[in-house]
Amino acid sequence: MKKLFVSDVDGTLVTADKPHLSRELKSAIELTVNNGDLFVLCSGRPTSNLIELSKELYEDDIKVEYVAGFNGVEIFDLIKGEVIVDNSLSCSDIEQITSACDSLNLDYLYFDTDCIRTNMPDNYWAIRESGFYGHPVSADTTACKSPKVLLVVEEADNYQIQSQLKELLPDFDIFESAPHFIEIVKKDINKASVVKQIMELENINHNHTYGFGDSGNDVELLEYANTAVVVANGNPKAKASADIVIGDASDNAIADYLFSVYE
Repeated sequence: MKKLFVSDVDGTLVTADKPHLSRELKSAIELTVNNGDLFVLCSGRPTSNLIELSKELYEDDIKVEYVAGFNGVEIFDLIKGEVIVDNSLSCSDIEQITSACDSLNLDYLYFDTDCIRTNMPDNYWAIRESGFYGHPVSADTTACKSPKVLLVVEEADNYQIQSQLKELLPDFDIFESAPHFIEIVKKDINKASVVKQIMELENINHNHTYGFGDSGNDVELLEYANTAVVVANGNPKAKASADIVIGDASDNAIADYLFSVYE
């Protein structure tokens, strides 16, 4: 039976010190592909960035088929060269969300087709996201369709701000994706939905699904996948949802785990 591996990227496959896919990891992913299985990069990063990351695999003739950006909002078919799932927020959604954020005096950004729109154009995180997205920062906060809204907050305030936003915006999913980030997306759209959608597309049995992660925005993926694997550097929320805790991401733990699956 075909296996489906869906993996977070930052903190799970790569780290700040090792931002590229290692030789060992490439070899492990190649092993999954050669066995007729699927390995899906699934991240809060923009889809365009994951497409670029997948080129590191394609350069070695490792033909992964799907990437899922914005924490599962978009699924891109690398073979067809097109987005096959798009669960973006509408313009009216963005208006509602940014109005709530403005009422709480919060910093936020969202993704237009050719720029990142934000009320914090000089902020380090807006500039960083611009680099990931491949488009410039704009201080024009005109509402537009966007995969998500990303808020930049103080780590100590994260939980309290989430609680406030959930009261103001009950029709959206609101979650922490990093200690200083809060993300807002459509209801019930997350990394678990990527597993469900690809299972259906590829006729894969749930018993053969694996989720890899390290953080709070991986919890739904970890709870839904049949086998939940968390790296040792993962946070407590992720580890609480794990079936298996393996080594550190910086030590190619996911590569070692994949090799063990095929032993």
